[in-house]
Formats: sequence, C-alpha cells, structure tokens
Amino acid sequence: MNKLPNILLIILFGFILCAPLLNDSFHFFQFERKDENRKFHDSLAISWNYPDSFPKDFENYISDNFSFRSPLITFSKDLKLNTFHISPDKHEILIGNKNRFFIANYHQKIYEGDIPFSQSWLDTLEGEWIRRKKYFDSLGISARVVLAPIAHEIYPEELPFNVIKRKGKDPITLSADRLNKRFPNLVFNPIPLITANKSRQKMYYELDNHWTENCGFLVAKSLLEEIKRDLYPNLDLSPLGQFTWKKVERDFGHFTNVLATDKLSENILLIDKSPPNMEVLENLPLEFEKYGVGEQDQQAHYRVKGGKNKLRVLVIRDSFGGALILPIAACFSETVFIFDSWKYRLNKSVIESYKPDLVIYITYEEKLKAYTDPVNWNN
Repeated sequence: MNKLPNILLIILFGFILCAPLLNDSFHFFQFERKDENRKFHDSLAISWNYPDSFPKDFENYISDNFSFRSPLITFSKDLKLNTFHISPDKHEILIGNKNRFFIANYHQKIYEGDIPFSQSWLDTLEGEWIRRKKYFDSLGISARVVLAPIAHEIYPEELPFNVIKRKGKDPITLSADRLNKRFPNLVFNPIPLITANKSRQKMYYELDNHWTENCGFLVAKSLLEEIKRDLYPNLDLSPLGQFTWKKVERDFGHFTNVLATDKLSENILLIDKSPPNMEVLENLPLEFEKYGVGEQDQQAHYRVKGGKNKLRVLVIRDSFGGALILPIAACFSETVFIFDSWKYRLNKSVIESYKPDLVIYITYEEKLKAYTDPVNWNN
C-alpha cells in the first residue's frame, strides 16, 4: 500500500502547526491588523491575587497575536460574503439589496420597535428641554436640534426581507412632534427631506452608516432656511452657492472595517472648494467631555472675514455633524463645533465662555436617549 500520501499529509499538517510559530519568530510575513472595533490584548501578565483569570487571558493574548489572524479573518469573511452571500457577522452587519449594508443589533432593534421610546420617556425628554430652554432664554440664546436618522429609516426597501418595521412613528418623529408642540420648530426632522431626495442623490454611504457629505449639505441648507425664516430674517445664505463639488472614489467606511475587506468602493461627492472668505481659527480653551473622540474631531473653529452678520454659533455635534460643518460655518460670523463624546450636554461652561447667539445640537438617532440620561443633566 502506498504510504506516500499519508506521509505528505502528516508533513503538511506539521507545517501548518509550525508555520505560525516560525513566522512569529522570524517574521517571514507581516500582516496589518484589521480594525475590529475593540481593544486587543497586546500584553500578558499573571496576577497572583487572581490566578484563575490567567488561562483566559493567555487564550485571548494568543488569539489576538496569532500571526496569520488577519489573512484568515479576511478569507473567512470574503468566503461568507462573496461565495455564500451571507453576513460575516450577523450581530454587526445586515446585507441588504443594491449593495447596501446596515448596522444590525441595536439599530435593527430601534427600527423594529424593540427599543422603547415610550410616553414616559417622551415626558422625561420634554422635561429636560424645559430645563434647557429656561437656561437658554435667560441668556437670550436661541436653540435648534437636528436629529439624524439611521439608514434603516431612509432605505427600508433595501433592508433584508426579515427585518420588519415597527408599528407607529419612528423615534425621531416622536421626539420632534413632542418637543415642537411645546417649543415650535426646536427640532429639525430631516427624514421627509432626505426621503424626498434619495432618488436623485446618494443620501447615505454604501460602505458606512453615515449620511453623505452632499446629504449633510442638503440638511444644513434646509435648517439654515428655517433659521432665517424664524430667527434672523437678514441672514445671508448666498455663501451656500459658492461651494463647488468633486466626484471621488471611496473605499473605506465602518462596513469595510467590519467586513475586513479593501475590495469594495463607491463613487461619492465631496466639497472641493468653500467660500474664499472662510478661515479656520485656533481652537478655544473650552472645557467639555472629549473621551473617545479623536483629537482632530474634538473642536473646529471658523470665522467669515467681512461677514454680513455678527452672529456667533455653537454646534454640539456627533460624527453626523461633520457633514454640516462647512455649510453652517459659511453663513455666520463665527462658529465653534464641539464633539462632547455623544453626551449632547448643555455644556454651561462652554456657553458661558463662548457666549453664542445660537446653539445647535446634531444628534444621531441611536444616541437619542443621551438626553434623558440623568448623568448628563448636571453639565
């Protein structure tokens, strides 16, 4: 009987077992670690007070530092996505129609109504805004809130068939209806605007969960038109016509990170040039929550040279607010944007230091409940 195939199989098996150890020792191949949206275990130590935790810590360390981890993860996810057409991680990502991906888990629960936005929650939300409005009114400050929807609200027709929309209104519409009844036009609900324009422009990235830059511009323009109508009739919006755009190919985003692939791309529009009289100023020494926010996103400070108004604006934003920075800044004398770690706090110290005429909050639907978290009420 020919034993050669068995011998070769044993040799191959031994090589597979030894290859990671050899590569770790001699670094024949080096692979870039894929972002898995978590902290890796890059060190190993034993605590004599808690020795029982060492086996698990050792397992996590070996798993995270296995030299072929990245290519094997990429291969596994490519196989699931491109061969079997299933989600590589059903807890992180939904595969929809027309090359569109959606965040699963919490976003899906919001869309399907499993996350309650009850009447008692709305009561608490209104109570918080009564408190904030009283403070703003005492200083003669106007306020606006922009609520950014999850992609599920905009592209329900592209969701997988087994994702069923909740009965009744979405959380953004519930919040807007309740607060605007008490404080007319406080909340800007962009869902009707975005839905009406989605057939003409790409409103959300295919490879990311955020709205596109041109969608943000559209939302900012409509918001500014409301502000002009309700608050500042002489507000000059002509700078919005001075922006120029360029078409680029984008191959990154939240979903490419989850999928661990660099083989996907999409064509998008980005602002090419802003009005020439806009200038970026140094950041102000403002105190606010910055935990988890990249240094480049924590604050932005703009001024319009020779502007037609003396209005100062403070924008308290999250990542969705990035697409609104330039169009908003173009229309006011001075604008400061801060990213306060998804807290959307009153930020009294910032307001009393900067002394704005108008405060704008930009909040992602997923983070709506931050307004009713008592932890955020004292600042």
